[in-house]
Amino acid sequence: FPIVEPDPGHTKLRLSEEGLEAIERITNPIASVAVIGPYRSGKSFLLNQLLSLSCYEGIWIWGTPIDLEIDGVKTSVFYIDTEGFESIGKSNVYDDR
Repeated sequence: FPIVEPDPGHTKLRLSEEGLEAIERITNPIASVAVIGPYRSGKSFLLNQLLSLSCYEGIWIWGTPIDLEIDGVKTSVFYIDTEGFESIGKSNVYDDR
């Protein structure tokens, strides 16, 4: 599910209500593993290998959280995929922020 997505004109990013509502339903503490980097550098490939999923625009949390015990506390771990920066066709305002 998306947590940040581009607006219809691709001029800025905005929070996704769907994503925020999904996160609010999690009752455990939350940890995240984010994959960030330039356009076409293998971010989605890495997550495809781990989860068989990919992201195309914005920032997405993929799959069901993995529940792990961290320091004795049950924690929900999310994998986060991001759209690459310096993508072709993105405005500087959209890409740099």
